[in-house]
Amino acid sequence: MMSPLVSYNFTHSRDLRDAVAQAAKSGIGIVAMKTQAGGYKKEKNGNLSPQQAALRYVLRDTNVTLRVPG
Repeated sequence: MMSPLVSYNFTHSRDLRDAVAQAAKSGIGIVAMKTQAGGYKKEKNGNLSPQQAALRYVLRDTNVTLRVPG
């Protein structure tokens, strides 16, 4: 299986999310890198740190095969 590295985090467009979903449906594994880019406003995260919230975003995306939390 092919597994391209893709810069992927909550700041990216819907088009990229759609492309990742299409790749997954086609049997292409996606490795998400730069998952911690950007930042969330702390008051919107509840008990999560901004880093935890950013990681949670990519962990919840079932179309991503592997996440690099760095």
